[in-house]
Amino acid sequence: MSITIFGFIWIAVLIFSFFNNNPKYMISTILLAMVFQSASVIMLGDDGIGPQVITSGVAVLYTVIFSMRTGSFGKIHLSKIKAPNISMAASLVLIISMVISYLINRKNYSISQNQFILWLLMIIIYIFCYFSCWILAKTIEKKELEKIIIRAITFVVVIGALQFLTTINILPRNFLWTTFIYTSDTRSAYYWDHSAYKRLFSTFMEPSYCGAFLVGAFYYVISRKLTRQKILLSIALAIEIILTFSSTAYGTLAIVGVIYLFVSKDKKALKYLVPIALLACFLALFSGGLMDVLNQVIFEKDSTGSFHTRQNWDINALEQFKLFPKFGAGYKNVRGAQFLPSLLAQIGIFGAIPWFFMSFSLLFSSLKKSNQNNISCGLFLISTIVAMFIGIPDIDFSCFWNAMHIFALTYSVNAKKII
Repeated sequence: MSITIFGFIWIAVLIFSFFNNNPKYMISTILLAMVFQSASVIMLGDDGIGPQVITSGVAVLYTVIFSMRTGSFGKIHLSKIKAPNISMAASLVLIISMVISYLINRKNYSISQNQFILWLLMIIIYIFCYFSCWILAKTIEKKELEKIIIRAITFVVVIGALQFLTTINILPRNFLWTTFIYTSDTRSAYYWDHSAYKRLFSTFMEPSYCGAFLVGAFYYVISRKLTRQKILLSIALAIEIILTFSSTAYGTLAIVGVIYLFVSKDKKALKYLVPIALLACFLALFSGGLMDVLNQVIFEKDSTGSFHTRQNWDINALEQFKLFPKFGAGYKNVRGAQFLPSLLAQIGIFGAIPWFFMSFSLLFSSLKKSNQNNISCGLFLISTIVAMFIGIPDIDFSCFWNAMHIFALTYSVNAKKII
C-alpha cells in the first residue's frame, strides 16, 4: 500500500475540513471529491482508492460527531417531506437486495468475496454520505450552497479546457497531470493517442462520464437566476459538451432539454442558447472535419466494432436477467453496456425497484414543485440518470452519486424543517 502525492494533499484537505467547525468546508470537499474520477489517494498494488470513497466515509463520521455535538443526533424528522423518506428507505432496501443477491449467487461469482465486500462498502458509504448531506445542508444558506456547487462546476470546466488544449498539443504535457489529476490510471482518455479525434474529459476517465456531469451542470446553471458569471459558465459548459464528442452527452443534452422546456418557468437562458445551437448546427453542416466526428460518434456508430461489442454485452446481461429475474446474477458479477440491462442482470427486479424509488421519488418531487432551487437540482440528477440509461451501466457511477448529494443539499436547504 502506498499514498500518492495527490493523496497526501487530499488527506491534508480532509483533516482541515474534518476539524473545522463550519460544515461548508466538508460540503465543498464532498462535491469536489466526487469529480476526481481519475485520481487515487491510496494505491493497493495496481488498484487505486479514489477521494470519493474516502471523503464520503470521513463525511459520514464528521456528520455523526457534528450531530452529537449540536444535540441533533438521532433527531432527524422527515415526516412532512415524503420524497426524502421514500428515497432513504429505498436506498437501505437496495443494500439489502445486493447482499441477498450475493448470498444466492456466491458460488458462481467471478470476483472474490473481498472484492465484493469492497464494492458493496462503496455503495453503503455513498448512501450514508447522501444521508449526511441532508443534515449538513441545514447549517448553510442557499446562496452559500450555490457558490459551493458553482465552484465545483467551474473547477471541472477549467481543468477540461486545460486538458483539451494539452490533448491537441497546444499546451505541453507535464508531470502535473499524472501527479494531481490522472494518478490512478494512465489508460484514461488523456492518453488515447490512437484516437482519430481528440476529446474533452476533464477530471473523468472517459468523455461520456464527463459529458454526464457537464450536461447536469449545464441545466443546473441555466435553470437558476442568471448573472453574467452564469451566462459565461453556461456557454463554456455548452462548448465543452460539444468537445466531448460523446453520443451519450449529446443524447442527454437533447432529452433533458425537452424536459427543461416543460418544467422551467424562467427560460431567459434560451436567449443565449438558441444562437449557440444554431451556430453549432452551422458548423456541423459546413465543417467537413466536424461532420466526420459526428458520423463516428452518432450517425455511423451502429456500424462500428465497439457498437456490436456493447450490444453483445446487453444481450448477455438480459439473458442473465431471464435466468435470475428476482435478485439477478449478483452485483458486479455481470455488466451490460447500458444501465437498465446491467441493473436488472446484477440485482434483478427486487433490486431494481428500490433503486428506482430511491432516485425517481426525488425527481418527481423536485419537478412537481415550481421552486427554482428544487428544479435545478432535479435537472442535474435527471441528466445523470438519462446519461446512465444511454450508455453508463454502473450503479456506483460517481457522477450519479454526486448529483444525489447535490439534490440532498439543495432540497434540504429549501426544506422548512429537517432537523
